[in-house]
Amino acid sequence: MAAVGFGLGERDRVLASLAWFSAISLLIAVVPTATRRGRVHEWLGNLGRKDRTNAAAVIAAVVGGMPAKTVFEMAEGRFSGIGFDSLTVEDFTQSDLAGKEARDEDLRARTQKLKLGQVDAFLSHSWHDPVTPKWRALEAWATRYAAKHGHSPFLWLDKACLDQSNISQSLACLPVFLAGCKNMLVVAGPTCLAAAT
Repeated sequence: MAAVGFGLGERDRVLASLAWFSAISLLIAVVPTATRRGRVHEWLGNLGRKDRTNAAAVIAAVVGGMPAKTVFEMAEGRFSGIGFDSLTVEDFTQSDLAGKEARDEDLRARTQKLKLGQVDAFLSHSWHDPVTPKWRALEAWATRYAAKHGHSPFLWLDKACLDQSNISQSLACLPVFLAGCKNMLVVAGPTCLAAAT
């Protein structure tokens, strides 16, 4: 996992990175029914025998109450990414102004259907952080990534990659989407910790 930050100290960046993992752990810990607890036990027994996307499908199944195979197949069919080189700083602005829907639709149109494992980084950030420093941090990371790997990275970005017309099914696939990315990139700004708590 990579973490870049702005306006935060090293301790806060580490805490932001761990916040997502804590949230997933908490979801598993508060599984309310015996059936779901049984699914968690089954999943724990299969650790090490399946790849991480299958394990993520089991987590999603436990939390969402759907069979793991169904969640995996849904996620596999919906998995997409967006090339960093097709993003702009304007894509990270949050606005209630006229034309927002058209801009969001344009962003989604720039995504590509990909196979699990083909997205370089799952991007975690706060939409409420200041745009310019967040973009600069992301741009610096993407430049380093491209220099090391010889290509601009593909990112999983929620606003672009989630099916906004079917949020509940898209969110059920979220653990598989995360596991289907090669890395998790946390761009931690001043509101990141507030959003995670």
